Amino acid sequence: MLLANLIFLQIIKKHQHDSCNFFPRKEVKDFFNYGNTKMSSFSRDFNVRTAKVGKRVFYRYEDIVKLFESNI
Repeated sequence: MLLANLIFLQIIKKHQHDSCNFFPRKEVKDFFNYGNTKMSSFSRDFNVRTAKVGKRVFYRYEDIVKLFESNI
């Protein structure tokens, strides 16, 4: 769990200066080590809000932090 905390902190620091509050799908997928099938139902299963820009999907920062803190 300590390693996951460190990786999560790195992701947060990377996006700290971004003006938006969203994580790209690929980073969330890589962090949780989920495949394409799990990512297709990720937002429904864990109540995470999304935004689409063209074909790209982004997950809301606050929802990912809550999810991480709840130790999924």
